[in-house]
Amino acid sequence: MKSIICPVDFSETAENAAFYAARVAKAIDAEVVLAHAQHVPVVETYTPVVTLNDMMEEKQLEASQKLDALASKLKSGVGGNVRTW
Repeated sequence: MKSIICPVDFSETAENAAFYAARVAKAIDAEVVLAHAQHVPVVETYTPVVTLNDMMEEKQLEASQKLDALASKLKSGVGGNVRTW
């Protein structure tokens, strides 16, 4: 199966690129994989590890929800096979 990996940062430009990728994927019978990478926050050396883990989990949950919302938008707007990573 053919796949198009589309990195997103949840900006308007990234959303436009995702819609373009979805249209191309539909035309060539491929799937779109939406991907988002997050940065590890820079913290002071005295920041507890628990606090850092909580920050990362919160950001990961937020990104996951945004990815799912974008995937739903693409499926309803363009159709085709869209998944998140």
